[in-house]
Amino acid sequence: NLSFIGTLDWFPNIEGVNWFLEKVMPKTENIILHIAGRNAPESLLNLQMQNVTVHGEVKDSANFINNHSIMIVPLFSGSGMRVKILEGMALGRVIITTSLGLEGIAAVDEQHIFIANTATEFTDRIEFIKNNPTILKAIGENAKAFIESEFDNLTIAKRLMDYYSELVE
Repeated sequence: NLSFIGTLDWFPNIEGVNWFLEKVMPKTENIILHIAGRNAPESLLNLQMQNVTVHGEVKDSANFINNHSIMIVPLFSGSGMRVKILEGMALGRVIITTSLGLEGIAAVDEQHIFIANTATEFTDRIEFIKNNPTILKAIGENAKAFIESEFDNLTIAKRLMDYYSELVE
């Protein structure tokens, strides 16, 4: 099971979802995509595509993310750090995103996350994960540990205090 979650009236998200539906889903087998997000356009809500379920807005994003093995973030435009990627990684999910989607996050491809920039790369990554189910646990654990070491509030505060102590000395 794949999932996508994000605001669906933000152009980069809907652009990425539509691209994935058009370019990647037809190349996959035995994959179900679950799409969630607020402000889904009617065209998406009324989508009649095999193996795709559009949930619209969900009450609990963490619960939605945890109910699916792989989270996709196919972004080709836009800027800024993707909080949904951080949330998915913190929950120990395997994420497949584009280089642009990973912008601002120093995660390492094939260690904490998977990077795919083309339809073929997305398809290959999905197939690789399907054929190597133990990778889900390993990458998920690495992703969670990465978030805990790089984005945890207490860890960041300690680093800041250590830096201030060095300045004072």
